[in-house]
Amino acid sequence: PQSEHIHNILQKGRQLLMELFPNLRQELMKHGAKEIDFYHDLLLYFEDSWAPRIHSDFKSIQCTRALLEFCIRRSLLSLCPNVSIIDKATVVNYILNEDGVRIGGVQYQNKRHKGNEDDDDDLVDLVGDVVVESTGRSTNAPKLVKDIMMMSAATEEEEEVRMSHIDSYIGYGCAIYTDVTFPHDAVGLLVGPLAPKCSRSGLIMPVEDDEQGRKRHIVMYGTYNKDYCPADQTQFKEFAKTLQKQEFYDAIKNATPLTKVSTYKYKGSQRYHFEECSLPEGLLVAGDSLASFTPLYGQGISIACIEAKELGDVLSLPVDRHVSITRDFYRRITPVVDFAFRSATSADMRFPMTEGKRPPLFNFTSKLFPAATRVSMSNKFVLSCLRDVIHLLSPSTVFLDPRFLLP
Repeated sequence: PQSEHIHNILQKGRQLLMELFPNLRQELMKHGAKEIDFYHDLLLYFEDSWAPRIHSDFKSIQCTRALLEFCIRRSLLSLCPNVSIIDKATVVNYILNEDGVRIGGVQYQNKRHKGNEDDDDDLVDLVGDVVVESTGRSTNAPKLVKDIMMMSAATEEEEEVRMSHIDSYIGYGCAIYTDVTFPHDAVGLLVGPLAPKCSRSGLIMPVEDDEQGRKRHIVMYGTYNKDYCPADQTQFKEFAKTLQKQEFYDAIKNATPLTKVSTYKYKGSQRYHFEECSLPEGLLVAGDSLASFTPLYGQGISIACIEAKELGDVLSLPVDRHVSITRDFYRRITPVVDFAFRSATSADMRFPMTEGKRPPLFNFTSKLFPAATRVSMSNKFVLSCLRDVIHLLSPSTVFLDPRFLLP
């Protein structure tokens, strides 16, 4: 349901994607993706100020989600001929090894079979030493993990998978337009919200041209606390007048829609704490199955890339270096997943109707980021720190640098 929307990848995620798939940039550009300098080519309005346009090395490749997934899949199959993709299949059970301690594979149902879902004849066993569960936000992993832990010889008591969640009731909607116009040779525009009084934001990004050679932009609104944008095409364009800056409406007022408006409602960020469970050795839950973030911050794909990189590093270690693949994996990824979750939920909690337990240090972080954003408009050091933290290039401890804390 989110495939029509803008999918930004933070700088850390972009770097890792290019490491994993060295030809990905070339493939995307060949199919018409647009490479932009995020901090120079876009007009950015954060909090209550326009950001200075400066040349940077924060390059961003913009394209539709369909093109991104097509090129990644194509690159994967080209680089890894030993990889097979089984379409239209649903995992229904995990399989334990004979020792009852290690994972032994999965049991899946191929949807091409027309039998009853519970018909054992339709179930197929797929044997493996490592299982990575990354089926997405609506994953059945908590139930399957609970079931497999009850069968495991390593588990003596019934365990529930703990979940943290913040419900900010996000809504976003988008449509593809042509004939979008910007001042000052810009190619895109972002107008952010201003908590708590303005819960609406807008983003316009270029994507690949269509078959007729028309330049296309995705126009997207993001809102908080059930303040959803309309799906009607005329009302969708008029909605731009309610953002903080008139420039957003000016950019699209004479533009021509090429698609219908696609809307999506999203309850908020959620995070399962599988690292606390007595998982069978070799079972790893990752991606949105582990933690699903408010989409407006663009963290999801980048966090998944970090997890993939760490998984590769863990699996490349000599066997005698492993105490536990599962524990080693979670030891590596838990700090970055926790940071991303705290960042997203702290930002969401600034809006009054957001529900859930406030994250640690909320009173500090909820004031730090808006204040740092305002200062960054005229302070290059603060801007550099803030960008690096947001893009997952530096830990948040950079905020403790005296140059950051002192005026």
